[in-house]
Amino acid sequence: MSEQVNEVQGFANANTDAPEAVGSYLESLQSQLVQVIYGASDGMHPVAGHNVATVRQTLAEAYNIPADADAYLRGSNTPLEADYVLRPGESVQFVKQAGVKG
Repeated sequence: MSEQVNEVQGFANANTDAPEAVGSYLESLQSQLVQVIYGASDGMHPVAGHNVATVRQTLAEAYNIPADADAYLRGSNTPLEADYVLRPGESVQFVKQAGVKG
């Protein structure tokens, strides 16, 4: 009777380049991170290269951002235009002006 050798499946045959690929992917994500803040909600999101309007629309439900909230770069008193493109490492804060009902 001939001996049959079965190839082991699973981690034994895993691609050894996988950890490097994952590390590279995480680095690319990290290079796209922008801090987004609205009220008590804040988080880092890979939205660098996107404009303020897109970020507002994408995160409106998760952060409960009202359509009339102004967007500011952290430390700035000037509202951003909807077409302002965010850069890696920036911090954008959405603010609803005091005294505005809704």
